[in-house]
Amino acid sequence: MGHDWIIDVLADLKRFANTHDLPMLEAQLENTTLVASAEIGRMVEDTCHLTQGDGPGNRQFSPSIGAGRRA
Repeated sequence: MGHDWIIDVLADLKRFANTHDLPMLEAQLENTTLVASAEIGRMVEDTCHLTQGDGPGNRQFSPSIGAGRRA
């Protein structure tokens, strides 16, 4: 979302490396893209959980399985 631009920048750099026959740089940028994607995905997931009230203090359990509402 707000950080996806970095993936585009990395893709541009990978194209540059490919065009200029820099295979080690291209491979490193591929790894960097994977790391960036994973971390951005984690950030987005964490933000979604917080904004939707899914934090540890806000969970509710079904009374039908013997657990009550957490304070």
